[in-house]
Amino acid sequence: MSASEERAPSPTTAPPALPRALLPLLGFSLALAAWLWRPEGLALRSDDWLALKHASTPAGVLGDFFGPQYGMTRIALFHRPLITLSFAFDLAFGGTGDFLPLLQNLCVHLASGLLLFAIARRFVPPPAAWAVMTAWLLHPGHREALFWAVGRVDTHSTFFYLLALLLLLRRAERRETGSPAGLVLPLSAFAAGCLTKEPCLTLPAAVPALLWMRGERSLRILARETAPWLFTLGFLLTWRYLALGEVLGGYAEARPDPRFLEGLVAFFVPGGLGTGSLVLAGLLGISFLLFLRLRLGGSRDPARPLLGAVFLALLTALPGAGASGGPDAPAKARYRYLPSAVMTLGLGLAGPLPPLLLLSGALPATLEARRDAERIATEVQRLRTRIEEQLGSARGLEPVFVEAPAGDEDKPLFHVGVDRLGLPPFHRPPRILLPDRRLFPIAAPFPPPRGLRRLPLRYEGPRPLDDRGLRAVTLGSPARLSFPGVHAVSWRVSWATVFGRFETRVPAEPDGTLSLKALFLAPPEGRKSPSTIEALWPAVETAVRPEPFLRALALDGKGRPLCTNLRLFPLPLTRELGPFLRPKRPGLWILALVLLAAAAAQRLGGSGGGSSSRSPPAPRA
Repeated sequence: MSASEERAPSPTTAPPALPRALLPLLGFSLALAAWLWRPEGLALRSDDWLALKHASTPAGVLGDFFGPQYGMTRIALFHRPLITLSFAFDLAFGGTGDFLPLLQNLCVHLASGLLLFAIARRFVPPPAAWAVMTAWLLHPGHREALFWAVGRVDTHSTFFYLLALLLLLRRAERRETGSPAGLVLPLSAFAAGCLTKEPCLTLPAAVPALLWMRGERSLRILARETAPWLFTLGFLLTWRYLALGEVLGGYAEARPDPRFLEGLVAFFVPGGLGTGSLVLAGLLGISFLLFLRLRLGGSRDPARPLLGAVFLALLTALPGAGASGGPDAPAKARYRYLPSAVMTLGLGLAGPLPPLLLLSGALPATLEARRDAERIATEVQRLRTRIEEQLGSARGLEPVFVEAPAGDEDKPLFHVGVDRLGLPPFHRPPRILLPDRRLFPIAAPFPPPRGLRRLPLRYEGPRPLDDRGLRAVTLGSPARLSFPGVHAVSWRVSWATVFGRFETRVPAEPDGTLSLKALFLAPPEGRKSPSTIEALWPAVETAVRPEPFLRALALDGKGRPLCTNLRLFPLPLTRELGPFLRPKRPGLWILALVLLAAAAAQRLGGSGGGSSSRSPPAPRA
């Protein structure tokens, strides 16, 4: 038996004491990660402003415990109250500054690295566990999870996931399987994780997998240990249903995409598909072949941990399959934050060399990610300064249009949340702020032609245009826009929303007015679908003020403008767009399936009581 195998922990006992010689290496890895991911010189962006604004009032924080995150009812149906609470902490101690929110992400990332090390050393010798922790802490795929404040949905949920797994392992080491003792803390970590991000809902499936990796063979014990987690999941899913109207929630348009597997593979080639990355992938492959040849069938049985790590990687990646599939991009890499921890542990099963090879290929990309983040922060700060200047010099009550690029190479900048920058706690007095950017390829500049006659725009229809009002419009209730004394042949409507501006062209009614129903159902210019109301939907639900602003031009038979409205008109839409959107999907069958699985596991495991009568088998001599 080799020296490394002699130092490997037995699956039946707690890991041996940590060698003192390894402590400086642990400290160095943590210090290097803290320096590379430090928040100094970085900036908040996009959803960060939305999150801080929502967390700035007690009603926003408490509301997220009993309803969907940010009060959104469909487009992003999440239940993540602990994330909102964490932003309230940032506001209380650091205001709207950039440093504290990003520092919180970094601290949780370092803590998760230590948890990963504690889990890894239960399966591999301490040097390999250190290599696993270091390679994961410094991987460039974490850039958006750490440099984007709302990326904490990944850092914080991963912390609770790893904490629950570690507590589960410690419970098994104390031979408390089958006993309610020691379940309070791991189940509490499980519940906290489910209140941060949805991947933690997979923890009950990870419980038997982890115990099996550890060497447990008794189906009765596996079922008995899993049952409390399934019952807890049933309670949490019931809570989600009451808060969201759906058991799972998520992005309204998300669909599982098998290409998310490509992203998991891309984790091992962080520098792209260049020559260096191919060499790195080849070295990793060779090391695994040596691992399989030397270890399988030897004195240790690494097949269980290896297969278990693959299963856990797929399990934790599955909830993000609808958002992380398709062409890879830096912003999508954070969906692999949690799966990558298990994947790195799988590399460590072959010893410290494979994780260190991964680190050697990843570190240059991490350094580049740091430089790129500082460049982006400079640009964001420049634009925010310009926005403050525009807000300070603006007059009147009409919206202020500001330069706000949505993204930079798939890294969100001002994609959403721009309107929050004109409101407390970011700015006083409150101002309506809209981005001056095109939402679709065809969109003329928003100001009307000079010298064009301006008239008051008349609106006849339900006020507000909520679910009830829209149903009346779809059923034929007279709802229209018109200019006094003007008989138009067609209309061109320019929309201004928190996502950007676009246009819709609609034939006029026989009396020259514009039917609101025809306007809503017409496709936007430059895009065959969806309808205008569907194009308005994300912005209406995301904005602080849901009313979109419009400028209407009445056109003659040759398409020449006759007149336009005196000032921008806020169409009285609300977030209730029921007649035009797909209804919610309750998914109660999922809850029923979980409860049935919990009952079956409880029955299979027996009534339990006392400690496990069977401990995992010892390794073969």
